[in-house]
Amino acid sequence: MRAVVLNGLRERDVGQAISDEVRSCLEHAGWITEEFILRDHKVAPCVEDFGCWIRKPGQCLIKDDAQEITRAFLTCDLVVFLTPVTFGGYSSELKKVLDRSICFALPYFEETGGETHHPTRYDRMPAMFYVGTETTPDDNAESVFRELVRRNALNMRPPAYRVSFVSADTDAARVAEEVLALANEEYGS
Repeated sequence: MRAVVLNGLRERDVGQAISDEVRSCLEHAGWITEEFILRDHKVAPCVEDFGCWIRKPGQCLIKDDAQEITRAFLTCDLVVFLTPVTFGGYSSELKKVLDRSICFALPYFEETGGETHHPTRYDRMPAMFYVGTETTPDDNAESVFRELVRRNALNMRPPAYRVSFVSADTDAARVAEEVLALANEEYGS
């Protein structure tokens, strides 16, 4: 089984210990892990020209590190998103990668749960675990982040997803155990 960590943390953010612990825990359970520290990769913003839908279906036309990152994301069994929560949202580094993953969807519409969504291009998506970090407690930011994750999961349609909201005093081993529990539920590892 393969897991990818999309690390959208800034250098001094709360959470690097969580990333290290998650990878260690998964590797101990037999998973192959790969981490992308997004601040170290060149990822341009989505240009929203829909070339990935029309001209080259499923392929972004921008040539940068996002192609490798989204390929790893799409072909793994579990993806862990790690991000500081900024006004209830993702870091700019993680948001660029998520925006560039629009090619995972088809340019058509379908009704899902009484809402209109794009169908997924691929039959299989990985399970997803979102870790939002904060330095100052903010209940509003946490509730906005949880809703953002829920809405993104509706669009991406992973077989399962979980979200954890952490602060500086959060036990990294606890978060790693939550990630492993999701992996075990989905893949019996």
